[in-house]
Amino acid sequence: MVLGLSGSLRAASAHTALLHAAAQMAPDGVTMELFDGLADLPQ
Repeated sequence: MVLGLSGSLRAASAHTALLHAAAQMAPDGVTMELFDGLADLPQ
């Protein structure tokens, strides 16, 4: 399993879009989980 974490909170983030594309292109046997709770973490 690979954890994808984008440092951007913007809805139209290019980094987040790349992570989604990488998750769709992951080879068989590899799962990618995208963490979307960054805004919920304390600062």
